[in-house]
Amino acid sequence: MSRSIKVQTITGYILANKEDDDVENEDEEEEIQTEFLDMKEVNSVSSGGKVFKFSVPASKEVSFMANNEIEPYKVKGRFHLCDPWWEVTCTVRRVNKHKFSTIPSSYPSYSVRTNLSSDSEDHSLVPLFLKACGAKPGFVTDFMKFLSKNVVELINVLDVLQDFEDSALNHKAAAQELKSNLMNSVAWTHVIVARKYPQIMKYLPTLLPGQFMDIISNGKMKNSRDTTEETPEQQTNTHVLEKLEQLIKTDVWKLGFHYIMFREFHMIRCEAKLEAFKVCNLLSRMTGEQRNGLELYAKLKDYCRDTGSTYIEQNMLLEKMQQWKIEDAGFSFLHKHDVLKLENKKVALHNFFSYEKGIAECLRALIEGEPWVIDLNVRKVLQRAHDDLNHSAKKLDEDQVRAAEMMCANPVTVISGKGGCGKTTLVCLVFKMAMEKQTRNSDRDEKPAIEVLLTAPTGRATSVLTKRTGCTAYTLHQVLWSFMNRKKQENGNLQEWKFSKVRVLVVDEGSLVSVQMLHSVLSMLTKHAELQKFIFLGDVRQLPSIEPGNTLYDLFEGFRKVRWAIEMRTNHRSESELIVRNAGLISEMGKKRRYNPVEFDATINMTTPSTVPSDKSFIFVQISENDDALQEALKFLLKEAPGLEDHKSSQIVAFMRRDCQLINELCCKHYSHHVTKTHENKIYFEVGDKVCCTKNGYISEADNENMEEEHAHDIAGTSQDIPSTQRKNEQKQVKKERMCNGEIFFIKADVIDKDMGARCKTRRYLTLDDENGRVVTSNYSELQKECKLCHAWARTIHTFQGSEAETIVYVLGNTFVQNWQHVYTAVTRGQKRVYVVGRERDLARAIEKRITPRNTRLRGRVKEIVAQLNFEDSFTQSDCSPDSKRQRVN
Repeated sequence: MSRSIKVQTITGYILANKEDDDVENEDEEEEIQTEFLDMKEVNSVSSGGKVFKFSVPASKEVSFMANNEIEPYKVKGRFHLCDPWWEVTCTVRRVNKHKFSTIPSSYPSYSVRTNLSSDSEDHSLVPLFLKACGAKPGFVTDFMKFLSKNVVELINVLDVLQDFEDSALNHKAAAQELKSNLMNSVAWTHVIVARKYPQIMKYLPTLLPGQFMDIISNGKMKNSRDTTEETPEQQTNTHVLEKLEQLIKTDVWKLGFHYIMFREFHMIRCEAKLEAFKVCNLLSRMTGEQRNGLELYAKLKDYCRDTGSTYIEQNMLLEKMQQWKIEDAGFSFLHKHDVLKLENKKVALHNFFSYEKGIAECLRALIEGEPWVIDLNVRKVLQRAHDDLNHSAKKLDEDQVRAAEMMCANPVTVISGKGGCGKTTLVCLVFKMAMEKQTRNSDRDEKPAIEVLLTAPTGRATSVLTKRTGCTAYTLHQVLWSFMNRKKQENGNLQEWKFSKVRVLVVDEGSLVSVQMLHSVLSMLTKHAELQKFIFLGDVRQLPSIEPGNTLYDLFEGFRKVRWAIEMRTNHRSESELIVRNAGLISEMGKKRRYNPVEFDATINMTTPSTVPSDKSFIFVQISENDDALQEALKFLLKEAPGLEDHKSSQIVAFMRRDCQLINELCCKHYSHHVTKTHENKIYFEVGDKVCCTKNGYISEADNENMEEEHAHDIAGTSQDIPSTQRKNEQKQVKKERMCNGEIFFIKADVIDKDMGARCKTRRYLTLDDENGRVVTSNYSELQKECKLCHAWARTIHTFQGSEAETIVYVLGNTFVQNWQHVYTAVTRGQKRVYVVGRERDLARAIEKRITPRNTRLRGRVKEIVAQLNFEDSFTQSDCSPDSKRQRVN
């Protein structure tokens, strides 16, 4: 019989921690806010729209002194504000007599403590607060002597500091600096916000947990005693806070829709979840149609995420609404506020509707724009490259010839093919020759602008693209942010965008590209560059993006009719011939939902394991039904299997995250001879570990000189003793390094830097090397906060998609969720050797599992463009004759 868990609310304050407690709990999942903005959002930012930094606080255990209690409790939860001057109210469940844990989806609310007593603990709040504001210890001591045993509420500290200044002439310098420290500090800003906007402090930690800290910290609040004119930043921040405070009081439902928050308040990507409204007991403030609208919106988001679809048929939606017990008023409410779009009896969320329609409009503009037909003898170029590489094949690959002709002739080309078919090499070769021809015919001596932009969706895929082509490639995110972060010139105009001369956009690993991602970049380049050609590369058989949509497949099928899309079928890597052949078999069997034995060239039965032959490339490792069968098989492979001696050239992939955790523990012991976590359940790294970023982020890159400067600052006192303007200037000069989700590094150094200053703190620095020429050294705490490092000997299939390794170990697992696309994507990560670990029935089940088609509109919209423009093989490979009307490469 299950026992109900009693939930209660406790109020009190968090005791000051004597030591900094950086908590990293790998098991705690953190919601990651998408970083891509569409063009409307980008334009809004440039005209004053607000994008708030998204960061959910780490889960940690604190000492909590509840009101009217003698002994403190231990409370585990996510706390935005942990200083002892905050009164904290949280909803918890009891773990034991003296320990509590906050309930899921619930975050504490905050207010400034009042009615302080004269005991030593409350009296110590003022010096603690002033220290947090960056005050010098000596000045704080003088001020506390002035106070004697008088109790001061924090909100009145500024007034008392004025009294301190007026009390004696020798207090003036100390008082003025203390006031300056106070009014320029984030801590004081938070106190002012708490006094003026109680609804924000009560509800926003739960409604917008990722943005809450940036909202209350963004820009300094103007103080009532400050007679200087408010800065534009202060005005904007004040307006945002006032709007949010009023919104919570009157129309809190609007916080549940990021589209409405953007349209009405120019706040970008601010959206509260339905569960958050429930936790805050705010649904009772709403009308029935508002509640139904929020519930339907939440269900539709779940439906799109689970199915990968960007729309749902209207009739099906009405049936589901009956199952979900949501009234029709919910649909009418969302449609009235433009959150839902209804077209041809298809219902779509506004964002997916606009992304797919926007991509189609960009492609139409590209097709209808001025054509650029590259006058290049494709066969001659390919034959020369073919001869230089001493290929054994006597004839050219006709698929490559046709693809090259398409790229020269057409504004849009979509190329699909397995790894090793030469997609990337072909694109680089064609446009390298085109640019060389243009340079030879140009009289200009200056460095040419970037005209061919090579991109990929992930940092790992970009580094692979750069290595293969010898040309600098960029992540799609870097292209977006380079546009947003253009600097202003002295005349106030923005500097020219570094990609403003781009004529060709190449996107590799297209299966990973979401509709939002592609819409953002295409919109930017069609409107703010000279884009004339778009080349989309990938493998339509691979898993589509995690986000809803099916971009590569839709574009491939949409342009196939006019021969602007081609499948490259020939493998040019001799060492991966069997891998590619089996990948094709897996694809064919999956589409037919009929399993036949895969062509393994070796099988290892773990009941009687044998030596693993070194000349085999596709090996099945058959495990038993025992609970520890997988663990034993992996231990055996790590010890005996060819290709796994070096963890730099091998990778293990699995579908389930829990399998990855087990594998990482085994690999950590094997390769680095330590465990992955401490006895306190904190993640543990050592030199030599294989790690990866699980979040996109920017980190401050440290070097020996910077570390010495920081050390000198702390010996002098603290870095907060430096005037605030100087600190800001120094902070601006710190080099920021972009770290991308999925990038894999090896820890080369782990240095502890001890400060001898007043704080006696230690700083830990990690040096990371991607073994591809990139070395980064940064503060460990910042790395964890911004990028959330984890061990990376094992990665999930999705997170390693877009990358390759010489040797791949694919752990099947016994999940019922995998389908043939998971198997296909996993095995095609291997360049030379693939081990498939599992049971044959699990392999058969995955291959035969039915894939629910994704309902998307992009393919249909592309076909509409093709039909409306009445193509008759225009700009196809047959149109490359000298008599064709074209814009030549000069």
